Amino acid sequence: MGLLGKRWTIVITLIGLWTLQLLRIHAPSLVPMIAGHTFIEEFIRLSITFFCGAAIYIFRDKIPSSAWLAVVACVIYVLGSYLGYTLEIESVTIAYSVFWLAFHLPFHAFDRRGDYSYGLYIYAFPVQQILAVLGAQRLGYILFIMVGILGTLLFAIPSYVFVEKPMLNLKRLVVGGKSSSSKE
Repeated sequence: MGLLGKRWTIVITLIGLWTLQLLRIHAPSLVPMIAGHTFIEEFIRLSITFFCGAAIYIFRDKIPSSAWLAVVACVIYVLGSYLGYTLEIESVTIAYSVFWLAFHLPFHAFDRRGDYSYGLYIYAFPVQQILAVLGAQRLGYILFIMVGILGTLLFAIPSYVFVEKPMLNLKRLVVGGKSSSSKE
């Protein structure tokens, strides 16, 4: 329907989700259908992060890409978390920082040995869930993430090498065959 391509839709959705989040945290009696329902709470939280990223992207011509602002976002996140306001501020601060890092870190040739992004995307959740079931969260947040990334790469790399890359090569043969036969 193209609704997510419209700036106003992204902004209205983000404001609506953020309002629900703030009500859930500070006035849960006003939103009993949300408060206390873990799935719905997490869905709203993660949706806010998605829509913050979408808003930053669609307003990229208006939002400055600044190392200074990225540092300020990180400081706000740390201070807000320390003061107990993580859920209120995490989405916008993390989204801005991640966008800044993605566009400014020197990883331009990161995928020269292979594009593991799809494997990271599809295997991260199951690996993290298995690690959580095994109690890896007791390692602490940073170590849990590091173990999760390494564990995910154990699946993502072979997936790329043995499944994705051969299929992409096959696709080139098929697409190349169709285009060359249609020219005849």
